[in-house]
Amino acid sequence: MTGSRPDHKPPASHSSARCRTAKRQTAELAAMFHAYVEALHPLVSDLVRSGLSHEATAAALNRRGIPCWGRDRWTTALVRTVLRQRP
Repeated sequence: MTGSRPDHKPPASHSSARCRTAKRQTAELAAMFHAYVEALHPLVSDLVRSGLSHEATAAALNRRGIPCWGRDRWTTALVRTVLRQRP
C-alpha cells in the first residue's frame, strides 16, 4: 500500500460546471474582442485608406495612446487583425 494513491477525480457534475464556466468566459471574451474591433475598425481603416502602411498605422495608434487588445503596443500584425476581423 505504500506509494499508491487512489485517483481522486471530481464528480462529473463539478467538471461539467467548470466546462460551462470556461465556455461562458470564452464567449464573453469573444464578445468583448468583437466590440473592440467594431469600435476601432473605422479609425484603423481610415488611417490605412489615407495612405499609411500598416506599420505607420501601428506607430500612429501608439503615438495617440490608443490601447491595444492584449498587448502593450500596436504592431502591423494587430493592425491587419483589426482590418481582417471586422464582423
